[in-house]
Order: sequence, then C-alpha cells, then structure tokens
Amino acid sequence: MTEYGKRAGELFAEGYNCAQAVACAFAEHFNLPLDTLAALACPFGGGIAGMRNTCGTVSGMIAVIGLAKGNTEPGAKEKKLAAYALAREAIEEFEAANGSTICRELLLMQKEGLHKKRSCRELCSLAADIAAKYI
Repeated sequence: MTEYGKRAGELFAEGYNCAQAVACAFAEHFNLPLDTLAALACPFGGGIAGMRNTCGTVSGMIAVIGLAKGNTEPGAKEKKLAAYALAREAIEEFEAANGSTICRELLLMQKEGLHKKRSCRELCSLAADIAAKYI
C-alpha cells in the first residue's frame, strides 16, 4: 500500500466520504488545501450524491488523475484525450480488482460476502493506490 492509500483509509475512518478520502489523500502532493479538495469531492460521495451510482472512490481517483494530467487549455485536445485514456486505464484496473465500479453493486458484494468484497475504507485505499500510479 502506498502512503496515499494509507492516508485515504485514515481520512475515511475520520469521517470523510469515500470521494473526499481519496482526493484529500493527495492534498500535500498537489500543494492544495485539504478543505478545498474536501469541498470539491463532497458531492461525489456515496456513488455521486448518495445515489449509489459510480463509486465515490472512483470519482476521487479520477479527480486526482485530472489534477495531475488534465488539460487546462480549452484547445488542448491531445492532452485531454491522453487524460481520458489514463482515467479509463485506472477505472478498468479498479473494476478488475473489485468486479464493479458501481457503488450499489460494491455494497451488495460486501453485504452478501462475495469473493471480491472490500470495505469502503479498503476501496478508498485501493483507489488512492491506483491513482498514485498515474501522477
């Protein structure tokens, strides 16, 4: 586990939601205030606004990749497409490790004790570890 994975798990245990825990684990790396990242990532928790869609850990992971590799110029199409490709790779890695990227499915796996079950805290750590590969 990377330092980011460990920190994401700790932040989740402190009470940050899943998306916040992953994004905020990288606050020092990007020299950004933790509260700024926490506010930005807040609505992505619980599968985006608590709707149990895309897992908040995946949203946090993608936000980190965007901070590291995203384009900032409107016409920078190549950089944008390169960031999309990295995000897809990360999402595919997360899905391969967990069987899904959908919050409600991941929670059901936890509840039913399926073979790929991981707690939300463990998912935070894993997503941060994956993001760390792309920064």
